[in-house]
Amino acid sequence: MLSHYRKLQRFGYSTYMTQNRLDLAVAGEAAWSDDMRAQYAEVSQSIDAELLFDAKWHDVRVTSLGLATAAVEGVETPSVGESTVLRLRTTGIERSA
Repeated sequence: MLSHYRKLQRFGYSTYMTQNRLDLAVAGEAAWSDDMRAQYAEVSQSIDAELLFDAKWHDVRVTSLGLATAAVEGVETPSVGESTVLRLRTTGIERSA
């Protein structure tokens, strides 16, 4: 149990998350099948992040984070259909879209 708390801290979590959810959260895209995504709800929490588009990182605020979606606010936003990478500052976890 102590190692689980250390892992939560190492990945930047300030609240408790079950071991299974934490393992899946840090596992990367290959672990997320459609049926696995359906089991975990979206988190409505304000999180500092960076969004990569136009070949540079832009400061943004994630207002809602799901396993396959993210709501992001920022001064600059990408064009519709533009490839992006979202990186959470506290954990360093990245997701492409």
